[in-house]
Amino acid sequence: MKRLLVPLLMAVAGCGPDFEKYCSESRACVGGNDEDEKACVVELDFGSEVADILGCTSERDAYYDCLIEHASCRMDSFGLICAASSECGLSGQCVNGTCQFKSYGLEDPDVCEAEDNAYDHCSDFIGGIP
Repeated sequence: MKRLLVPLLMAVAGCGPDFEKYCSESRACVGGNDEDEKACVVELDFGSEVADILGCTSERDAYYDCLIEHASCRMDSFGLICAASSECGLSGQCVNGTCQFKSYGLEDPDVCEAEDNAYDHCSDFIGGIP
């Protein structure tokens, strides 16, 4: 029962990163439905529970606060050559001869590097799962 109350209390109290915002903005960028958005929040909440068990809550929260603050929707290229968008699959567009795909996250991964390293160090030190 206690495990069920912690995420609920965090959501009510507004503690921790705003996973709902992150998942909603990610969905608006790359697409999806209500169930995808809910699954995103559940997965991130589960990660928070694991971080709590490992004693890495503050490090994980700092990383996700940074990620949520700086994440944006962008087009990424993986070097796939194309002549038309139909060659890029359902989620891609052909732009200037290369397939471009929408993604949501950090444009510059160095922005949250310190927070990411602190969280990695904490979970590695404890022997946890990244």
